[in-house]
Amino acid sequence: MMNNKYIRQNRLFVLSITLIMSLLIFIILAGERIVYDGDIGREDELAKNKIRLSEKIIKKSIKSYKNNLLMMTELPEVSTYVESDFTSKVSETAVCKSFVELAAVFKDFFWVRIIDADGMERVKIENKSLHSTPNIIPKKFLKSIKGHYYLNNTLNLKNKQVYYSKIDTSYEDFKDTMNCTAVLRVSTPLFNSRNELKGVLIFNINISEILTLLPSNAFIQTADNYRLYLKDNRVVFEDSDYNIKTESGMMKISDSKHIHFDTIEFSPDNKLIICINEENKELKYSFLSLIVIFMVVVLIFSILLFFIGKMFYQRFNDFDLSQKALVSSLAALADGRDPETGSHLERTKQYSMLLAQELQKQDKYKGKVTNDFIQDIYNAASLHDIGKVGIPDSILLKPAKLTEDEFNAMKSHVIIGSKILNSAIERYGLSQSLFIIARNICAYHHEKFNGKGYTKGLIGDAIPLEARIFAVCDVYDALRSKRPYKEEMPHPDALEMISKESGQSFDPEVVAALLRCERDFNNIHNSYKYLYAMFCQIYETNYIGNLSYINLVEKLNIGVKEIDDQHKIIFDEIQSMLKSINTGKWSADIDKTIKFLGKYVVDHFDTEDDFMVVNNYSALSFHQLEHKRLRTNLAKIKIRLSDSNNLLGGTSELILQFAQDEISHILTIDKALGEFLVKRYTF
Repeated sequence: MMNNKYIRQNRLFVLSITLIMSLLIFIILAGERIVYDGDIGREDELAKNKIRLSEKIIKKSIKSYKNNLLMMTELPEVSTYVESDFTSKVSETAVCKSFVELAAVFKDFFWVRIIDADGMERVKIENKSLHSTPNIIPKKFLKSIKGHYYLNNTLNLKNKQVYYSKIDTSYEDFKDTMNCTAVLRVSTPLFNSRNELKGVLIFNINISEILTLLPSNAFIQTADNYRLYLKDNRVVFEDSDYNIKTESGMMKISDSKHIHFDTIEFSPDNKLIICINEENKELKYSFLSLIVIFMVVVLIFSILLFFIGKMFYQRFNDFDLSQKALVSSLAALADGRDPETGSHLERTKQYSMLLAQELQKQDKYKGKVTNDFIQDIYNAASLHDIGKVGIPDSILLKPAKLTEDEFNAMKSHVIIGSKILNSAIERYGLSQSLFIIARNICAYHHEKFNGKGYTKGLIGDAIPLEARIFAVCDVYDALRSKRPYKEEMPHPDALEMISKESGQSFDPEVVAALLRCERDFNNIHNSYKYLYAMFCQIYETNYIGNLSYINLVEKLNIGVKEIDDQHKIIFDEIQSMLKSINTGKWSADIDKTIKFLGKYVVDHFDTEDDFMVVNNYSALSFHQLEHKRLRTNLAKIKIRLSDSNNLLGGTSELILQFAQDEISHILTIDKALGEFLVKRYTF
């Protein structure tokens, strides 16, 4: 049957070649225009994606400025200072302190000022650059800005209303187009308890922070026809040559240059135009050159297509067989009886991927540790202990330390596991690296670098690299895990013990890689520990976790503000659910949270997808596959909730699993995306 299928595919190949040759003349005649139009279409679509991403970034930033502004007006020290008609020195000192703390966090706040109703500056905090320390401007340098348009406009507002100025320079009477600080003023009036207007609170926002987040070929055009863009890390603020009259669209500058634009309105009388400057390369070759190229390509195509078809056929066949082998292996694993296996498998998968990624940075391993190798070791790691299915319950589930005879029996799980995987490989003729790596990890992860391990006694590089990597991960997780016969070992002690075995039990270069990324190891361990602690509290056990919520949130940051803000919202919602479950109350709030996450997580994944697509992220497909898995798990929770008889039970376990998976996803897969994006932009 397989041969007949292959013959049919070859017949289809011959027919395809005949049709291709028949259409060659038409392709040659129409080819030049098709190529050109296709190039234009692709670049237009890419420009539209960049426009959408830029709009999201700017709208998110504008909303953040407004929220921070209104939050500052609610501070007790600000209210007291306003109530005193700006005469209280104690309140003024407290206000200055709060404003300095704000400016230290939000480096794009160039000035933070309180100005009285007569236009006199009362408090002024300055951030000279995105990398400077904010300072308080002395009283003698404060001045009157009476009559300035943004002050007058703000004084005419009602309480809690916000005014957005046009974008111009921080120095109202001066424009240096290459060395200015372009600012957006966000302000709100200040009223006392008697609803009397006393002044205004104004943020001067350094617009360069937003510009650094936008694509490199993006610029902002203001309503009064100024153009802002970055050049050599400086903001250029100059008259625009582009007379844009519509809300959105494309402006053709020349045959090779187009401006795509869209308008953002963040107040009734204030708009920004987001522009993407696209230059389309002219066709490099003449029509005659195109004919020659087509002829060469078709000839080569005719020769190679058969071999390419055969190769793809073999790959599809291997894939089909791989599915059978994978199902077989996972089915064997599912029969395991060790209740501690699940979390151990998840953690060691993450550790293995981290170590492989760290080794990939070294020149020595770049040829061996490819992206495929990293993905394979991540997927294969979960099969390392499948041989435990052959270990008696009396040994596998023993709560105390094993005797020497029991330990020798436990060692046989390596042989059993490697036989299971070897059987699958030989039976189905598998040649895919995933199964070879899985077999090697299973068979050799208890070998020692000095040859004193089991079962083969291999020495040094004779031990497969994947097994050397996993050995460190397996031992680290064992040391950090609490067992009935031992307590959890602290992270520094585990590192010290592993370091002492460098060159003995473990490959020194793998140990060195661990020490370089040891914080990430600790983060993963702590995230699982934290969620496990919550789980134990739900079921009234005595386990107490010691991880700080604040520290965990900080560890989840990947360096991209928009994504980090969304991560915090997701984590806060999960935290709220777990706390509700911990009280034993299945309230309507949990249902609302699940519904919220169902929509918000999808929007969050779309945000990450936008970043990956715009920046041509190489791991896009793998990342999106993980997104699909997380969405599926969230859907399972929603289905469980539809059962009115279900209260805690399996639903809380699904929530915990989703939380574990989401945090693990952030700490590993999203961290890698963050490192990639931070190298391209300064967030």
